[in-house]
Amino acid sequence: MEIRFIPEDYRDEINNGDIESIPKDYLDSFVSDLNESNTPPKFEIIDYAAGADYNWVYAVIATAVSTIALGEQINKGLDGWIEIGNKLKRLIAKVDNIALDNDALTVICVNKSIELIPNVESIKKVIEYKTDTPAAYCYGGKCEFSDFIDKTEVYCVQGYEINNNHFILLGITQNGEVEVLKQSRITEKP
Repeated sequence: MEIRFIPEDYRDEINNGDIESIPKDYLDSFVSDLNESNTPPKFEIIDYAAGADYNWVYAVIATAVSTIALGEQINKGLDGWIEIGNKLKRLIAKVDNIALDNDALTVICVNKSIELIPNVESIKKVIEYKTDTPAAYCYGGKCEFSDFIDKTEVYCVQGYEINNNHFILLGITQNGEVEVLKQSRITEKP
């Protein structure tokens, strides 16, 4: 999972591109709940616009949940999805600004679906659409990152079939704000 965030306590150091002056324990504290591996998270400073104080901490975190692909169904492990979704919510509450990758956005959408529909036994992602705004990142610096760093703004629309009889269409921004666009019961065709 990849995230970008701006912690208020070290905003000046981040804007100066100086990640070494930020205590590693401080950075780890933001992602410790999410990191489910012996591999420590990787942190870098990303400069989106030179001179514009638009720097973020970029983190790569090893998580146990791999997101579901379009058409894939989750029948087991829903409790794990709820747990990691709650951890993401706590992370979002701890930082001033955050941008989440598609894996994290899917976790939040699955959690929202589970909240809205009682007795969920299975979830299948049936729609996924993403808009994004390209970034002029790493102005004058190294640019060896994933496609996630290429985007400054992302809005996703994800649709889920739940228990083979409900449909939920959700809109979600990169900062984890999710809204229900449509919710309906699926009826059988005659």
